[in-house]
Amino acid sequence: MASQRNNTKHILLKAQETFINDLMLSKEDEETVITNSQYVKNWSGFVLKLDDILYEDNIIVEENNKTYTYSKIKFLENKYFKYSLIEKYKKKLGNVFIKIIQTKHGGYIIKMYPFKTNY
Repeated sequence: MASQRNNTKHILLKAQETFINDLMLSKEDEETVITNSQYVKNWSGFVLKLDDILYEDNIIVEENNKTYTYSKIKFLENKYFKYSLIEKYKKKLGNVFIKIIQTKHGGYIIKMYPFKTNY
């Protein structure tokens, strides 16, 4: 029973990592965020719209001749997933505040702001 639970957790983490990788910025956008957060005063931030990524809601993981399906929306609603995603962004982007926002139309965006510092 414990082996099956560990296998299920492994598959869930694999699906989560796949989705996190899908949500990462392109190299060009990543450089834009890093540069602007460091050098542009009063920079309003960067918005990543997830409409194209969420067009297909399912994440499909195949393991041991079985197919497992997970919902991207359910991941975005999960606080542990959000924490993992934010930590991955912080490792890549540095001193940036990340916020995952559900829009009033049911979509999602990821907003990246520079941390405010006292001068």
